[in-house]
Amino acid sequence: MLVLSRDKQSFHDDAFCNFSKYVRPGDCLILNNTRVFPARLRGRRNREPGAEVEVLLLRAEEEDKVWKCLAKPAKRARVGDRILFGEGFSGEVLREGEFGEAKSSFLDG
Repeated sequence: MLVLSRDKQSFHDDAFCNFSKYVRPGDCLILNNTRVFPARLRGRRNREPGAEVEVLLLRAEEEDKVWKCLAKPAKRARVGDRILFGEGFSGEVLREGEFGEAKSSFLDG
């Protein structure tokens, strides 16, 4: 759960079981019922030292096999990097964005 403090101009994560300690009369509560589809890929960068990279697919772009995604850790996914996910399946980082966002193409073979 994301907790926003207007007084301190800050935010932090907390467990939902602690929800009641943050709610006061007059507060605005925003619920997000967005569904996430299971599109988390774990792979390794093809260049040394072959660091692990996790990619969460967000949405397909207009181009065939190109996706907007989040890379974690973002510093390990640089433009031009090939990420190997398994036998015969890899991706290439086409563009980097803020906060781990990236645009990647996915290749068979």
